[in-house]
Amino acid sequence: MSHLARLLELDQELLAIFEQPEQLDEAALNSRLEERGALLQAVIAEASISPEQAQALVDRSRALKQGAEQARARLAERLATMKKGQASARAYNQVKQQE
Repeated sequence: MSHLARLLELDQELLAIFEQPEQLDEAALNSRLEERGALLQAVIAEASISPEQAQALVDRSRALKQGAEQARARLAERLATMKKGQASARAYNQVKQQE
């Protein structure tokens, strides 16, 4: 499998990961991102891709960035909701203890 083909496969895996941020495995994500970086370096070093392939690669990189930002936003919302719930539970317990 060529570096470019593996890069396409890896990009699809990463997009799928970002679609379900609740199931995110940080170690696996880091490993895939490191592999992607190495593959990008190899593709650049080979310098044998067409302008169309390069544009497709740039487009996928942008899609990955957008997917990562959306996943981060969803996780931040979930964290904020959890913190609100914890604050509400603490307030309820304090009121309950005062009665």
